[in-house]
Formats: sequence, structure tokens, C-alpha cells
Amino acid sequence: MNVLAELLAERTGLWFGAHNIDLLERGLVQLGTTLGQSPQALLERLRTDDPKSELWQKLVESVTVGETYLFRHPEQLALLSQRLVPERLVKGQRSLRAWSAGCATGEEAYSLAMVLHKAAPGCEVSVLGTDISQQALAVAARGKYGPNSQREPIPSAVRSLLLYHSEGSVEVVPQVRAQVELRPVNLVDEEQLQTVPGGFDFIFCRNVLIYFTKAHSQRVLRALRDRLQPGGVLVLTALDQREQVEGLMPQVLDGVPILRRMDAVKHTPTPRALPALPALPAKPLRLLSAHAEDIRQRAAEVKAAADQGDLHRASHLARRLLVAERTPEALHLLALILGEQGRHSEAEQLLTEALAVNPQYVQGHLSLGLLERPPHQKWRSAEHLHTVISLLAQRRDDELLHGPEPVQVAMARRLASAGLANLERRS
Repeated sequence: MNVLAELLAERTGLWFGAHNIDLLERGLVQLGTTLGQSPQALLERLRTDDPKSELWQKLVESVTVGETYLFRHPEQLALLSQRLVPERLVKGQRSLRAWSAGCATGEEAYSLAMVLHKAAPGCEVSVLGTDISQQALAVAARGKYGPNSQREPIPSAVRSLLLYHSEGSVEVVPQVRAQVELRPVNLVDEEQLQTVPGGFDFIFCRNVLIYFTKAHSQRVLRALRDRLQPGGVLVLTALDQREQVEGLMPQVLDGVPILRRMDAVKHTPTPRALPALPALPAKPLRLLSAHAEDIRQRAAEVKAAADQGDLHRASHLARRLLVAERTPEALHLLALILGEQGRHSEAEQLLTEALAVNPQYVQGHLSLGLLERPPHQKWRSAEHLHTVISLLAQRRDDELLHGPEPVQVAMARRLASAGLANLERRS
């Protein structure tokens, strides 16, 4: 399997290590079954086949995972409509271009188009959606999505841009679909990248770089940077590799991390008349009152909503808390809520971001260490649990650790030790 992993890294830039080697193994077996060949025979064919052959394309289809849904990471889309679009429009710009790099089955590309359509009425909007998987792009071309793609509530402001069907699916209206171009592009293929023009205002490349080798990730980041307009914005996620790239300046706007091309324009006030997305739920968020200005009170309101079992409401309050202060504790709080909703991948991203902000955030390491993982990823859990024990080595048992809920050092030690013992038993 290591041989195939090296071939994939060399020819496609896709990186399969201890963290995701199971996807590669499963994909190779699945493809071999489909073609009626043993994994070994298939590997021999792949050694000699052209990387652009149909066989290699089928392998990529088998080993890549396109986890996505409509209006994923709503805080990033809210920033797009409320801050990033207005700062372009106020300068007289009347056309907006966005690129969803790694759009999978298209939900992200259409979400961007809907947000831009509503945030910039009367402007020319175009969105490019690219992905390495032609199979995923075929799904995107239909622009029709079932309940699994509607895990995030559809903002009320864009509901008119979707057609609702009786079986629970939604379909993007033709007007928005016409604003989206879909194209197969491997981000590490220089020849294919040459087909992507520059001059984008916004590029979203979320949960893509984590699948690339470090060298390919750097190369892709430079390519994305070069295709941004002056002052243009690149949006990643916490799990994406964040090596510093010359010409991309990290910023945090409304609590959301972005990368801006360094020849950025000066910030200008947001025009009040422009609409904001995503809209708040129709149900009033009474707990977030005018009296709840301090951060502790807001966090208490989030917890109260969660304790009442209203996780949907709690997640909205938690996202609004992050706009005010994107601290490890606030990120952790939203991660716990999303974990309760079964959205473990997003919860892990938030916890990873919390540790990027503060690598010594003990409760973050503890939560990541206690996550349920497949057997081949147990080493990641063990790494975090060992970090907890190391960070607490010189701390008093009765000290309280900061987090969504205060935890005594003694309790954190016991949980970490019990977690490590459990991993030993199951290994």
C-alpha cells in the first residue's frame, strides 16, 4: 500500500498516510472488485499506466471523499455577504468572480453563487467550481440535492433560489445554475491549472489541502494566490495546512480567519443598505439579548440552550459568540454542540483550530484524545492524551482548567489515563 501511496503523491499530489490510509486500501479493493482484478494486479497496471488514463481517473474516484453540503461553514458565508462583498461594491465594482476549488458535488459552488446573487443585486456574478472527480462533477451538474446535503438550515434570504420537491430534495434555480461553471481540474496538475484564469475576488478551498503532500500544498497555495485580484480573499478551514505563503496575509474578520492577497485595498465602511446572509432563524433568539454583551454571559446563554436540548438554537448562538470572540473556549463550545448533533468532522476541525490558537489548551487536547476513531487513527488520540498528561505534570490537582466547563486537573489526568488504558486494551 505504501507503493501506491507514493505513486498517488507523485502523480496526483494526494497524500495518504497513517491518518487516512484506510481510504486508499478500501478504494483499491473496491476498484479491483469492479474491474474483476486483484489489488496486486491492479497495482501493477497503475505503475505503468499514464496518470491521465481512465484507470487512474477511476482510482481517484474510488479514494477521494467529497464530504460537503449546502451552506457549510455558515460563518464564512456570512462574512462573504456582510463584509467581503460590500467592500468590493463600495468601490464601484459591478462584477464578482468566485472559485470553489475542490467543489466535490457542487454544494459549495452553488452556495457561493446564491450568497453572491443576493448580496450583490444587479451585479454580474460568476462562480467556477472545479474538482478532480468527474463523477462528483456529474452530480454537481444536476444541481439537485437530497436531505443529506441540507444539514445546515437554508437561510431564509436565499430560499427563493431553490425549488423544493415533495420527496425532500431541493434544486438550484436555473438562474443561479447559469452563474456556475463546472470543470474537472486537478489542483496539482500545472497543465490543467493553466485553464483556470486569474482575477478572482474570492476563492474557497475548504478541506482540500489536507489531502495533499506538504510540497504540493505549498504549490497549490501559490497558484491560488496568483489567481486572486488585489485585495482578493482566500478562505480555508482549520484542518487545511496553513504554511505561510508570501503574498497572502492572515486576517481575522468578524471572528473568521481568512488569507488576503497582500496588495489589499484599504478597509471601507460597509453600506447599510446591503442585505446580510445568512439570515437568522425565524424563531426569535431571545437568549441573546441586548443585556448579554459580555462574553461570559453569551457563553452561558449558549450552554443554557444546549442544556434545554435545543441544539439547533445553541449552535446559532455559539456561531454568533465566535463572531465576537474566536477563542479556544468558544471554538470548543461549538465543537461540543456539533458533536452532539453527530457532526464529528466539523467538531474536530473546530478543536484543531482551538489548538492552533493555543497549543497548550488542555481541554482541547483532552476532547480530541477522547474522540471515537477507527483503529488505524488511534495513534492520534494517544498523542493528544499524552500531551494532556505532559501539560499537567506540574499542575496542582485542585487547579481548574479553562474551557466550556471548568475541569479540575485531577479529573483531566484521570480521563486522559483512562483513555490511554482503553486504547491499549483495544490495540
